[in-house]
Amino acid sequence: MAPVLMYHAFVPAVNNASMPKLPTNYSLYNSLNTDGSVSGNQLMVTRTATGGLRVTSLGTDANVTKVDLPNSGSAVVHVVDAVLLPFFPSVYLAVTRTSTLSTLADLFSAAPASLVAKLQNTTGVYTIFAPYNVPFTIALGSTGLNLSTAQLKAKPALVQSILSYHIVPGLYNSASFSTTPTTVTTLTGQQLTLVKDGTSLLVKTADGQTAALMAARDLPCGFTDQGTFRATVHTIDKVLIPPPVASVAAALAMRTDVSTLLAAVRAEGSYSAAINSTTFTGTLLAPTDSAFAALLAANGSISAAQLLGNATALKKILDVHVVNGTALTVAGLVNGQNIATSGGATITVIKTGTVTQLKLGNSVATVVGAEVAIGSSATFIVIDGVLVPSGVATTTSGGGGGAAAAAAPSFVLMLWSVVAAVLLLAFHHLQ
Repeated sequence: MAPVLMYHAFVPAVNNASMPKLPTNYSLYNSLNTDGSVSGNQLMVTRTATGGLRVTSLGTDANVTKVDLPNSGSAVVHVVDAVLLPFFPSVYLAVTRTSTLSTLADLFSAAPASLVAKLQNTTGVYTIFAPYNVPFTIALGSTGLNLSTAQLKAKPALVQSILSYHIVPGLYNSASFSTTPTTVTTLTGQQLTLVKDGTSLLVKTADGQTAALMAARDLPCGFTDQGTFRATVHTIDKVLIPPPVASVAAALAMRTDVSTLLAAVRAEGSYSAAINSTTFTGTLLAPTDSAFAALLAANGSISAAQLLGNATALKKILDVHVVNGTALTVAGLVNGQNIATSGGATITVIKTGTVTQLKLGNSVATVVGAEVAIGSSATFIVIDGVLVPSGVATTTSGGGGGAAAAAAPSFVLMLWSVVAAVLLLAFHHLQ
């Protein structure tokens, strides 16, 4: 509690009459640190339009509700309506409350809600390498992406890719940099290298980009009960552009939540060439691992004898998750739209507010985040359920239209064909 309590005090004593007189004015005061000396943690006090006082701290803002409490002796006591925090509760607030990172903060408004929620989580352990405002001018200019900020925000998949490329799970503060390079994996699944070169702390990409950490580094986020910080934000001097992903398979391989689908596609075989092709045009609807797990769990106990490969049944499942010839985008999907799949089945789009769902027969799956673009001709869209081939009797289970549960034994066998293929592939990888 000591750092928090001392953050509420500064010297000298300043009463209400000595505070800023006009809303256009402000005063900065150095708060006290734990040993009673003056620290660099500043509080900004401004006068509101109604004549009150407002205090801005690193992690929170507060209004002064009472001023100049009587009988305070030689000190002056003011009452505020919020606890002032000498740290940012989350990495999201570290970015959005730092004026030099306002362009990056603006892009958060175009990012998928699932990504923003990760960054807003006060217990999340992340490191963000945050480009300050000026580098975005270069990156979005004619020598870079050649997009305005507004045009970039209209491309949610690109926004997600750029933001995720600057975010690393885990805490990597300045002390993590050494002359021995450290490799870290971003939320895109691609790698960055952290290295110390003389007095410079550098972030390097696999394709030769280099960004340097600036003076605003180790922004403290998420105070722990051990008196440490669980996450951090570093300001860097360049926007890192993710290297292009050549194929759907390469994009899937960078994720950690669609391994069952990727293994099933490889095991079945007929779509392997398409998803590994750099010229494939179309869309893969990608159920998550948890979607497959929920669907299998809903079907109860299956005997080991049913773990037999069934390529025909497996292909029927994959057929309804592939759209040939069209790179779909989530923003471009329209309520009531019909989408023809590779196997000839038709999926119907259901849009309710910001929620997008895909319906096939009795199965409904919810779209998770924005599409992932592969070049200019292919995408994949992550969904939270497995779409069931037409003509198979099913029931649905799970909140919000998640995985569909099969009632027919034939569909159970199809599902276990997926599992069998995955297990066989995993076994071969272990050899």
